Amino acid sequence: MEPVLNRPVLSPDQRRRILSRLVAAETFERFLHSKYIGQKRFSVEGGEALLPLLDTLVEDGAGLGAEEVVIGMAHRGRINVLTHILHKPYEMILSEFEGTLERGNAGEGDGDVKYHKGFSCDHVTVQGRRVHLSLSSNPSHLEQVNPIVLGTVYAKQAYLKDQIYLKDMDYNRVVPVLIHGEAAFTGQGIVPEILSLSQLEGYRIGGTIHIIINNQVGFTSTPNQTRFTPYPTDVAKMVRAPVFHVNGDDPEAVVHAARLAMAFRQEFKGDVLIDLWCYRRHGHNETDEPTFTQPVMYREIEAHPSACELYGRRLAEEGVCGPTEVEEMRGQVRQRLEAALSAAREEHVLHQASTLGGRWKGLTRAGDDWSARTAVASEVLRRVGERAAWTPPGFKVHPKLRRLLAVRLQMAQGRQPVDWAGAECWPSGACCWRRSRSAWQARTPSGGPSASGTRCCTTSRRGIASRPWRTWPRTRPPSRS
Repeated sequence: MEPVLNRPVLSPDQRRRILSRLVAAETFERFLHSKYIGQKRFSVEGGEALLPLLDTLVEDGAGLGAEEVVIGMAHRGRINVLTHILHKPYEMILSEFEGTLERGNAGEGDGDVKYHKGFSCDHVTVQGRRVHLSLSSNPSHLEQVNPIVLGTVYAKQAYLKDQIYLKDMDYNRVVPVLIHGEAAFTGQGIVPEILSLSQLEGYRIGGTIHIIINNQVGFTSTPNQTRFTPYPTDVAKMVRAPVFHVNGDDPEAVVHAARLAMAFRQEFKGDVLIDLWCYRRHGHNETDEPTFTQPVMYREIEAHPSACELYGRRLAEEGVCGPTEVEEMRGQVRQRLEAALSAAREEHVLHQASTLGGRWKGLTRAGDDWSARTAVASEVLRRVGERAAWTPPGFKVHPKLRRLLAVRLQMAQGRQPVDWAGAECWPSGACCWRRSRSAWQARTPSGGPSASGTRCCTTSRRGIASRPWRTWPRTRPPSRS
């Protein structure tokens, strides 16, 4: 973003909101650095502008039709994003540092390190709109989460498309955001894979907003040691996605880039990239000494004021906030952190599972009670097996498939032992039969499918003769949250 033209026009309240995001991010990192010396957290310091960037994407996205934002990222800055974007309580984060967090149910992923974990919440925007935010868990493989996030978004969009009353044919309701490191974006093959797949009909989700935290060093490698192109975003030229290069020390330009990116994605349904040029205040993690490998760079970084300090001075000079307002904000954040630390040490904060929310809200875990009766009648299994092996009259089946279907039919009739494929098919078919039978009975006055199970109806809505191969309505289960 150019420093002279194309400048955003922000109100004093909007500028104070940006400042408050920067103050919270910086104060939180410094608090952790002073309380937990030597503990890894993969600080976002140097790239604090990521927080107002994400905040803007959520706020503007809600105004453009987004109801869910699914985020994927590596460990750099994750703890700060969890607390200040996903609203994960300070008490839970600090309990993880203290080692006092009461573990929840097994299988929630709570045994992983704190900078790998995910979370979800319902966020209410300044305009009063509700947006569901989710951050996917991610292992140490930096970009492994990318296809997980995109598949999650695809499933959510497919579910919305299947609802008669929710037509999400324009991909507006669920928006994916992927946050990358600059070295990983150019160095890991999964990135060009997802970019190329995004252009195919079977994988299309209406575009992804990619954010690159470009701190100009990958672990200990300089850019000219990890790529041959001037920008890490050059990989995305393969899909001709627009790229916004923006200075992380200019938070207003960062917010402007975020607005443009969200507006582009919602209007043109394509990938868009934000190249956030910043730096890394510490080493790769807080136990590394970066001056061993980049002594000149880190002499400059040590003397360089933070984005929060620079922006606070700017607003004070322009009369937007008073000279002591930044310190007052810092004091409020520190006060909240001290109170949360006391709670984490004394009260044994309970882990709040972020699963079984959203579309799964109301469900609970079975626990030790496995007394539910899940069996179905043998007649249902026989009917499912017969229908799975049935083909409509006149339909030419491949000879090898014809033999396979004949064996499947014999299995259903008890004349052949059941193999693994049949054992997988029948329970799935029984679940579909029970679900669609209930749905059909709710929609038709006459009841459901006939006792013989050979047809669902006598005529369609258009008056066309019945099609016996459409034995049950085609329905999909709800997507995972």
